[in-house]
Amino acid sequence: MLKIIYIYLISVEFLIKYFLKIYKKGGDNMKPHLEDIIEKIKERANPENLGMILIHNGVVRRDTKNGKKLKGLNVNYDSKKIIELVKKFEQEKGIETVEVWINQGFLKPGEDITYLVVAGKKRKDVLPVFEKALDFLKNEVLIEEEIYEE
Repeated sequence: MLKIIYIYLISVEFLIKYFLKIYKKGGDNMKPHLEDIIEKIKERANPENLGMILIHNGVVRRDTKNGKKLKGLNVNYDSKKIIELVKKFEQEKGIETVEVWINQGFLKPGEDITYLVVAGKKRKDVLPVFEKALDFLKNEVLIEEEIYEE
């Protein structure tokens, strides 16, 4: 039993490092370039299963849904939910890979919050999974606190 728990912990740590890059202001980790993400997906993917790569780049807005102006956004995440997101949506028919990057910390309007990348075989496979994965990311993974201008 102890061996299984240890393996699970190693796997969780590996998955977080493999699927998620955290960028903290002043930290060692750098924001990935989208071109690099795309190239890595192409290198790792089975060419027979790769026909489309969709990317969502979430950005902090100045105006909120309630009409108030944002000074910024405190962004955090649930690491277990990130792993759940990747595992869940990579199992969908026609999906080759799902990758997530989150910009953690205090972000100002115009700064990137997240990248979500879903790659797969055909548009009819990728588009619905992309939409469900994006909803999961927004509703389950991200923890956001809006800071308003005074």
